[in-house]
Amino acid sequence: MSHRIRRCFPFAILLALSTAVPAQTRPPAIELVEPAPGCPVKMPTLDGLLAYCGAFDRGGCGAEARCTWENADRIDGKDVPPHCGVKEGTYLSPRATPPTHDRFIPDLGEALEELNKLARRPSEDLVDKAHDAAAGKRYDLAISLYTRALKLDDFGTYHLLRGLAYETKGEPKKALGDYCEALVHGLIWSGQNVADTRIAQVTRPDAARAPLPVFVKTGVMRMRKGRPGVAPLRIEASSKGDYVIKLLNAQDQGEEMLIYVRAGASFETKVPLGTYIIRGASGAFWYGEPALFGDDTSYFQLANKDGADDAFKFVQQGRQLSGFRLRLVSRQNGNLASRPIGAKDF
Repeated sequence: MSHRIRRCFPFAILLALSTAVPAQTRPPAIELVEPAPGCPVKMPTLDGLLAYCGAFDRGGCGAEARCTWENADRIDGKDVPPHCGVKEGTYLSPRATPPTHDRFIPDLGEALEELNKLARRPSEDLVDKAHDAAAGKRYDLAISLYTRALKLDDFGTYHLLRGLAYETKGEPKKALGDYCEALVHGLIWSGQNVADTRIAQVTRPDAARAPLPVFVKTGVMRMRKGRPGVAPLRIEASSKGDYVIKLLNAQDQGEEMLIYVRAGASFETKVPLGTYIIRGASGAFWYGEPALFGDDTSYFQLANKDGADDAFKFVQQGRQLSGFRLRLVSRQNGNLASRPIGAKDF
């Protein structure tokens, strides 16, 4: 009898130990969603993939292509223990929400910002060259430059711009792929709206026709003939949007000059001597006239800081020519101001 007890006793201990080891938590099913109706791909959402990866221990995490093990860290003043997180680029970027602030109207100052002195990404230079190539209808070159930029920085905006170049060239299927990739990688509100609209245009014959954004270079779009430009004008745009600046002759209210300045760019030109009213429009994507930047266009008129005088005098005193440098960026101590105007007043 005692012999049988000794034979069974080790087996009973092993059985108890095996039942005390917790089983691997079964991860939840991954819900796949389209970036937008019409996209040929589906991606997991960030929240869904966080829940999926969070169910794994370190060993299980390493075996999952979408998951990666994160060591203990301190984020926003809180201790975060080791956990299984998600790999970048494996989920649909969260949708952008409409901005809650007022549309950007610049508070103008003359001083340069320190931020502008920072080194630019090499990909940004490629994107600028691509934009100019597309503006010159050299779409193959533009697409090649956007592709090079994407190899350096896989940004949603770059996919969107390449998609617009593809669609303008007449290759909607390739454009669709880029529009969907742009949403996967994430876009700000204005870019997201453009991607949604273009996907609908490419995939839904019943969609209301919407115009394509137009590629345009920084420079003078129109200028009144008959008088030479002599006084200097420099315009420096913020990175928040593109701008169209209109100079109206104060004497006859006629348009003297219309200038386009892309986001983050600077432009210098010469203006005929005289007194001008300066108005502007800004936005993210240019649709040409009369739509300008579409429904998101912001309109403004420039004035002195106290708003008492909205006349800008380009004059010559002796041998000296007096002009203006307009810095289109919000500043606390700018020496110029702007006020919003309606579309009909632009």
